[in-house]
Amino acid sequence: SAGLSGHDASIYVRFGTTESEDTGFFNAAKLLDYRRSMVEPLVRAQRKAAESQGVTLNGVRYAGDPGNRQALQEAVLAADDGAMTVFSAWKDSDNQFHQDHPVADVKDALRAIGQRRSALIALESLYVGQIVDELIDIHELDWSTEFD
Repeated sequence: SAGLSGHDASIYVRFGTTESEDTGFFNAAKLLDYRRSMVEPLVRAQRKAAESQGVTLNGVRYAGDPGNRQALQEAVLAADDGAMTVFSAWKDSDNQFHQDHPVADVKDALRAIGQRRSALIALESLYVGQIVDELIDIHELDWSTEFD
């Protein structure tokens, strides 16, 4: 192990560098890859939590998690196939029921969820880089977007 700590040895095996600069195996560029691999899953989890909150349109909340996005797409497809303009009964993401809920609202919500998700993914990319570069703290990320 050439005098490497267990931690440095494990990083070296995976990334070709040690975290400690005083070893003969330190490589700053490869250390960034290591840091990125540690940060990305944590930032992704925060982004997905923010994404799942979805959007509120005309007082109705539409969750943005993958299952709800799929359900919204299926509802819109069924409405389009049936030439429907309203859903006779609609259950929102807060478990509230709505009668004669406009299909156009569901379509608008689905678009807004997509726009918000895209903005959150852009923030995720930005934040990963800034955390790796030690410019910001992972516990102080702001996930608000113009689509909130």
